[in-house]
Amino acid sequence: MSKKHELLKSFHRFLQTNFNKFSRTGPNIHKQRKYEHIEIQHQFEEVEKIRKKQRLSLIEYNKKLKKKLIQQQISYLKGNQGELQNQDLQLEFKKAQDMHQYGQFRSYEEFMQHLIKNQQQIKFSDENQQKIEAAEKEQKETNPEEFEKLKAEEKEKIIKLEIELDKLNTELSQIQETKKDIQLTEQKIEDLEPGYVLITGMQKRIVLNQVAYYEFQHRNLSGCIIHPETIKAIETIHYHVEHNLPVRRELLYEVLPEFFEAEIEQLDKIEQEKIYSKRPRLDSNQTDQVRAVEKDWKPKKLEYFEELKAQEYEMMDLIYKRAIAVATKHGEQIFSKLDQGFHNIEVILENVEARKNSDKDLTDEELDLFNDIQQLKQMNLDYQEMVKLNKVRIAKKQRELYIPEFVKNHPKLSEMWTQKWEEIVKNSFDFSESIFMPETSLSTESQLDKMLSQQKNIDLQELIKKSKEEYQEKIEGTEPIRGRDRVNKDQGLVSKLNILAQAMNDIPEEKRAERIQMFRGPIGNLEAPQEQKILLSEMTKVLYLNNRDPKKYDLQYWAQHFNIEPQKLRNIFNYISYAIPDVTNEKETGRVFRFIYDINSAHN
Repeated sequence: MSKKHELLKSFHRFLQTNFNKFSRTGPNIHKQRKYEHIEIQHQFEEVEKIRKKQRLSLIEYNKKLKKKLIQQQISYLKGNQGELQNQDLQLEFKKAQDMHQYGQFRSYEEFMQHLIKNQQQIKFSDENQQKIEAAEKEQKETNPEEFEKLKAEEKEKIIKLEIELDKLNTELSQIQETKKDIQLTEQKIEDLEPGYVLITGMQKRIVLNQVAYYEFQHRNLSGCIIHPETIKAIETIHYHVEHNLPVRRELLYEVLPEFFEAEIEQLDKIEQEKIYSKRPRLDSNQTDQVRAVEKDWKPKKLEYFEELKAQEYEMMDLIYKRAIAVATKHGEQIFSKLDQGFHNIEVILENVEARKNSDKDLTDEELDLFNDIQQLKQMNLDYQEMVKLNKVRIAKKQRELYIPEFVKNHPKLSEMWTQKWEEIVKNSFDFSESIFMPETSLSTESQLDKMLSQQKNIDLQELIKKSKEEYQEKIEGTEPIRGRDRVNKDQGLVSKLNILAQAMNDIPEEKRAERIQMFRGPIGNLEAPQEQKILLSEMTKVLYLNNRDPKKYDLQYWAQHFNIEPQKLRNIFNYISYAIPDVTNEKETGRVFRFIYDINSAHN
């Protein structure tokens, strides 16, 4: 098998295990293609079998509890129907329900006094109360024996009513306990319901973002083609979630298995328990600690720099997990404030912090959010200080003297090594401490310009301070801080932009230098100079053209061009240079080979 075939095979296996998609452009290595949604369906069926068993057992238990509740209610009605038919017993039963038990009183007189107080609370009229007191006094004076018998009879009736009341209370408590058991079982049945789930809040946004990502891949990336069954599932989930409809859990499990981490972890635990159950275990009385490790395995020790980086990564991971916990804890509160009209999450946190600093009343939820945010800020500051401290430690470690083993054995070599190391450390420069800014102390700026720049900085700081105070006053209120409507124009900003545009259109006049008319010479030999002179800079041009075409640019041509007599022009050229003609096969061709300049004549 070639390397190319092995790479394609490994890539296809990677797609099978990690993505629910395939590429049609690649070769068909395996006859049967496997997709992730098939494996997910098998896992889902295993979880649902366990859920169905639990749910059926709970439904059976729930029906038995309902049957028991009906039987208890029937027995309660049958047992108390004949006893409560007598009106006198009903009235005494009501009185017994209102008053305390007889056992808590020391004597019958205290019980009667308590009855009298209760009667006074019911607001009897004064006349009826006087009649009752007079009748009791007459009966006590005329027939004291009958009065004692009535007291004993009333006492026995009260004891009987208390016994009946205790029975009724026990039966009612049993009925309430069975109702609570029924409610708990119904809640468990709802939790184990494998049908549909309603997705709201943060989960809804996550699902819609994931669906949009899948659709973008399928529509815009040519090499990425999602399976048709998965496309159907994505479309159904998109429709149901966007319109706040319940979604089938199996479809959601196929598209977003991240929401079912608990079920997947449960399956992993079951598989691990099966594996561990088959392994032989050590006796609990054995004191030796045995560790199963691979052959020739040794734990790798981290270097100093790696340990520092590991500490930073652990701290960063801790802050990240804490931030996720705070977001999940206060997610509903933040989303409710966004629905009220707050611009973004940053404004919400600033509002809570400003209201806390200004000693305004906060709710318990807002106070809890403020404390969590302050804790996160403190953790972030600790992390930054830790990074700075690690930089200092790394710099110290780098400056430490390091001598290899082969150098230590030779004293002269080790001495030279230390000397060289000290020179390197002494002349080294830490670029992390520099900002690469130019030095401004040697600038040629005047004192007046420095004073103006300082005054500008002071004015800017005052404006920034003023704007911060205005923003603080605005954000401290209880009303939602809304963002600026981008449809409505900001007239102040528009006027400023108009001023800038007008300034850009007003182009000032350029200060151009005065032009001086200069002699440019004839163009195309149409005009000849009127003055009888020749410039030194034109000598090279004359010689060049004469060398190119001596027949055309002869002495008569230049005499006519410069308006100089031919003899005078000849004397000029002969005075400056001596021409060496081009000789080929002992014949002159008329061209000049080179010139020998007379230095003395040139200086003179």
